[in-house]
Amino acid sequence: MTLHIFSYGSNLLLARLKARVPSARFVGKAALPGHVLRWHKPGSDGSGKCDAFHTYDPADHLWGGIFEIDKAHKYLLDAAEGLGTGYGEKSEDIECVPTSRPRFVVRASLYTAMKMDTAAIPYSWYKAFVVAGAHECGLPSDHIENLQAMRCAEDTDTQRNTQNRALLPDHFRQM
Repeated sequence: MTLHIFSYGSNLLLARLKARVPSARFVGKAALPGHVLRWHKPGSDGSGKCDAFHTYDPADHLWGGIFEIDKAHKYLLDAAEGLGTGYGEKSEDIECVPTSRPRFVVRASLYTAMKMDTAAIPYSWYKAFVVAGAHECGLPSDHIENLQAMRCAEDTDTQRNTQNRALLPDHFRQM
């Protein structure tokens, strides 16, 4: 049995998601109405992480990817995302745009920040995950340009920096 996840941050990159949940499979790109991307979720490492911020404005939409995972593996993703401590979870009906078949609406789970820190900024490797994943999922170029414009900081923990960059495609490792 499988379930759908809407990813909009570092889990857009399939290598990152598969490192957390081996059964993950990309289904298609999607836009979540009434939400925008914010980098204000404080991470346990002190940096900013992505959040699907609910604006309630139907003109807003957050681009991301729909992924299918084995239901039995969901606990792995919940643990990686800090479900209940860092992120909460909700389900939404989202229109998916797969590459090989017609559009369809799917019920998908997504993680949303439980706390916000507007001064938080992402580490460069985290931003690179998001940008590389957006490219991989075929998200719109204006969305990718906005991601690339996000200010970021260098991670002073060289081991964490190296470990995370190892998951990135070669041309994103120096981002």
